[in-house]
Amino acid sequence: EHYQVPLLTERYSVGELLFTPSICGEHGSGGLQDAILSSLRRLPGGANGPAATRVCKGGLIISGGLSLLPGVRDRVQAEMVARMEPGRAPSVSTPVDYSDSLHGAWRGMASYMRECTGGSGAPQWQAGKGAAWLTRAEYEEHGADRGVALLTRRFLGATTL
Repeated sequence: EHYQVPLLTERYSVGELLFTPSICGEHGSGGLQDAILSSLRRLPGGANGPAATRVCKGGLIISGGLSLLPGVRDRVQAEMVARMEPGRAPSVSTPVDYSDSLHGAWRGMASYMRECTGGSGAPQWQAGKGAAWLTRAEYEEHGADRGVALLTRRFLGATTL
């Protein structure tokens, strides 16, 4: 009692759902490239502002299980080049090995926090010194949306919302 399930285009369509969710009936939902652009637009100055320029120059790293899909790096790069002004698209990379793919985001943030705290674990609260968090009082005062904007300003060193 063995069953075989023939896979034709379904094998390749799964990855395509990341970029075109409408093929499975998710109309109105943007793909991965739309989520990246939406994130850039929410930065101070929008997708073409100085904060987005710094982010794009730093590059985009895709980690997690998604980064293991064959061709995902090239596809994201092509989508960004097609949707952004000439010369503004970030370079896209993926981790080299399996372990980095699964834990890369955690390791990157851990490294960033070590840099922010000088390795001491003690927070440096001064803006411009890597203050990448909000106190509870700041969150309660500003709320979620304004709190994220404040955090973004601190993280990127931007001076305006």
